Amino acid sequence: MIRARSRAAAVLAGLLVGGIALGPVGPSAAATGSRASRVPGARYVPGELLVRYRPAVAASRRAEVRASLGTRLDRRVARAELVRLEAGRSVEQAVAAYRDRPEVLWAEPNYIWRAAATPDDPSFPQLWGLSNTGQTVDGTAGTPDADIDAPLAWDVTTGSDTLVVAVADTGVAYDHPDLSGRIWANPGETGGGMETNGLDDDADGKVDDSRGWDFVAGDNDPRDPNGHGTHVAGTIGAQGNNSSGAVGVNWNVRIMPVRVLDATGSGTSASIADGFAYAAARGAKVVNASLGGAVFSQAVLDAINAAPETLFVVAAGNDGTDNEATPGYPCDYESSNIVCVAATDQNDGLAGFSNWGATSVDIGAPGVGIYSTQPSWTSVFSDDFSAPLAGRWSTGGTPNTWERVALTADDFALTDSPAGDYWDDTDTWAQTVSPIGLAAQTGCRLDFIVLAATEQDADFLKVETSPDGSAWSLLDEFSGDVLAAVTEDLSVLEGTDFFLRFHLTSNGSVVGDGAYVDDLTVKCLSATYAGSEFAYDDGTSMATPHVAGAAALVLAQTPTLTVAEVKARLLDSGEALASLAGKTVTGRRLNLCRAVGTTPSVTLSASPSTITGGSWTTLGGIVSAGGSPLAAVSVQIRRRPYGQVGFSVLRTVSTGADGRFSTTNAPTKRTEYRAYVVGGSGVCDGLSSARAVRVRPLVSLAFADSTIRLGQTATFRGAVSPKHAGKTVKLDRKSGTSWIYVRTITIASTGGFSGTYRSRSRGTFTFRVRFAGDADHLAAVSPSRTLRVS
Repeated sequence: MIRARSRAAAVLAGLLVGGIALGPVGPSAAATGSRASRVPGARYVPGELLVRYRPAVAASRRAEVRASLGTRLDRRVARAELVRLEAGRSVEQAVAAYRDRPEVLWAEPNYIWRAAATPDDPSFPQLWGLSNTGQTVDGTAGTPDADIDAPLAWDVTTGSDTLVVAVADTGVAYDHPDLSGRIWANPGETGGGMETNGLDDDADGKVDDSRGWDFVAGDNDPRDPNGHGTHVAGTIGAQGNNSSGAVGVNWNVRIMPVRVLDATGSGTSASIADGFAYAAARGAKVVNASLGGAVFSQAVLDAINAAPETLFVVAAGNDGTDNEATPGYPCDYESSNIVCVAATDQNDGLAGFSNWGATSVDIGAPGVGIYSTQPSWTSVFSDDFSAPLAGRWSTGGTPNTWERVALTADDFALTDSPAGDYWDDTDTWAQTVSPIGLAAQTGCRLDFIVLAATEQDADFLKVETSPDGSAWSLLDEFSGDVLAAVTEDLSVLEGTDFFLRFHLTSNGSVVGDGAYVDDLTVKCLSATYAGSEFAYDDGTSMATPHVAGAAALVLAQTPTLTVAEVKARLLDSGEALASLAGKTVTGRRLNLCRAVGTTPSVTLSASPSTITGGSWTTLGGIVSAGGSPLAAVSVQIRRRPYGQVGFSVLRTVSTGADGRFSTTNAPTKRTEYRAYVVGGSGVCDGLSSARAVRVRPLVSLAFADSTIRLGQTATFRGAVSPKHAGKTVKLDRKSGTSWIYVRTITIASTGGFSGTYRSRSRGTFTFRVRFAGDADHLAAVSPSRTLRVS
């Protein structure tokens, strides 16, 4: 069996208020002149320009300029004019021609603007994997930019509804409000009543598979009785910018539900291989497989290899182990159309549970505290045993020992042995008094928590069901030491009424503390949604859909890419992390912006790199992409003075038409600087290497009197700037071509120092004061000063 790996998490119903702002597709709103026309990927209306003339230019002169340049006035726009070009004229050439005219203040294309791609979905702030500002999510604070830079990528593309991603999982809640508009429709089984006509209209061996297929139950209803597949689907493609719920990596993708795992999260090689083949045959360019197993399956491998035009994005596994030492599949298959994904946390660390592998695991993606869609359930029966058992549970057997016990002051459980260890040769049970009704229900499951201590493979806790309370069928059994949150698939009982019982049996030797059962629920899928059907979850299962959604976004931008090219784009554009170095093939975490946007190259220099205190250094560099300069890009100059832990923003500047930027600063001690490109309008974040500027203190020296008589004492004073209170300077006297140490003086709190000197001979003497330097300042000496002794 192959089991989907994830941890159950609580549903969070609280929604935060979001909003959108208008922003341009191309340059920033402030970009004008030649800078605006250089922004890569900027879109504008063909054949149109906006032109603003200098204030003194009369209307008649403006008309002459238009006529000479082959344009005509369309209308006035604020203080500018919208002009149209003659057919066949280049917008870029017309802009250049207008800018060459002395009458023109500025000219630019008529850029296309749209809503800035930060969605208005109220739960967006909880999706730290898409945009991490350091916010606290699910009780954990993050690190800014430890994310996939999704909003910057959405400035380029939000996906295409012609792209299909199959979710091979526990199914998908295709009626979830955030998913229903994104579900794939099989063209061969859709329209004209084909969805429900009971015929195999497309001759694929599947009747009415209009929205996918259930390879567990063998029918056309791939709903999700587990929640795992729905969570995965939401991360891939929850409806974006719809003022509701969450948002997926890809706003417009089509999701194909392919159910290959049952309500417990388990499936067979056959169901998985069939599901993979089905998805590829029906046009899925990407298959998300957030599942794994320790056993090599040729059937699953053959299904992957038979679909070379489909990219399979798979989970690395959640055992916290090295896949090189303990292989996991399909991650460890060597097929070229597989991308295997590890999980990273809110601070860009490798998640503690995540598997890794230097040659098998390709890339990392966010997989801790991931918030996404869940099915809606209706509770058919539940019991937390906070009330006495009477009326709900009956007990019996030999001996009749099942009772309700208090675990804490406010927490109770059902147990077979309330007084201590269970007996030898026991056969005791607790069963529901009334049948549990599953009439007209689908997608049903039993959830409970069990703690057990029994003799391994000899004494058993059995979970059993019966239609009449007399003939019992085994649903599951446990032996040994057990502590688990258990899910049981009740699909075979749907449409019936059944009794449920817990049954302990033992042999004649070795006893233990027995079994405790708590938080029991029987629930079935519901078609009614309250808006709270979202949950947090952890796992490489949650990391995988970030990459699957990214693959579809890359294909939406460039549909002609091959599988190999899409895979290379995802892996090569990742962001290098120390936590993934040597742990994955690339050592990188997914970066969505770099996969679809413009990745800038940022250089930074500091001139001079060594200054004297109070002097200035010029910090400058170039932002470019593909060898071409990027204009009108915002650049933060960040600094880290010696002793400071992190970089802080000094100021923000913009690049000119040549991609250059510069500013000045007067550091008071050794300082490192970095230039950070603030991404936007299709340009991704970028960071330069650090440049250090070293500071030499300013040291002064003066004598109170330049001439003294032999036997008198000369007084001198000076200062070190910046202040170095408590440190020392040394007074030197020149002898020939060498300097001779005279004495050491301590620097006062003001930064000043003073002392005296008495000469034993007449003559003219030269002195200096020397500061030795420290961790944050270079060594420095004062100007030389002379003293005449007569």
